[in-house]
Amino acid sequence: MSANWPNNLNSQKQQDGGFVSKGQGEAEYTDELYPEHFLPLEVAPDKIHRLIHPNGASCEADSLCWECFQDALAYAESAQREPVYVEAATRLGMSPLELAARDFFTPPEITRIDLSGYNGRKGDSIEITAFDTVKVCGVGVLIIDEQCKLIELGQAVHVQGNTWVYQAVKYSQSPSVIVIADAQDLPGHLSEKRSRKKLKRGRYR
Repeated sequence: MSANWPNNLNSQKQQDGGFVSKGQGEAEYTDELYPEHFLPLEVAPDKIHRLIHPNGASCEADSLCWECFQDALAYAESAQREPVYVEAATRLGMSPLELAARDFFTPPEITRIDLSGYNGRKGDSIEITAFDTVKVCGVGVLIIDEQCKLIELGQAVHVQGNTWVYQAVKYSQSPSVIVIADAQDLPGHLSEKRSRKKLKRGRYR
């Protein structure tokens, strides 16, 4: 395997075998020298690079891209032994290192905010569907009126699978609301989705 990376990536020879520094951006990997799936990120720069540039473009001239790669490298090296990555990688047939890097580049996604159970009353439920490459760590909910005034905010509870439920703790006097949900994954990245609903005219106290 060879890849074009800034030379400092390949300048430090590993003492435990496996990754052999050859200088000038060339890297050679012998997989039999590494136990299990725990590999240094340097052994698979091409795979990680393709997560940034699927079209094969070079990162060398792009400082922002290179910074992103370094961030992914640091995260993957520190997270690859976490049980959640080890277990998921085993199921997916890849190394925990590669999975952690993929997770770093892939933010969570909220696909649905179900407001059918919410009508501005205390105890009403909002159901959120959120996905991630590995794990959604939390889902926050913010409810505001059309003038962007806060009605309430809090954390949804994980029910099962990709489903999270938020139970309202306050009554809303507003004729309509905007519900904003955000999901967070293991690397700490957030994604957001919002939905509007016109409430029934009745007032609930």
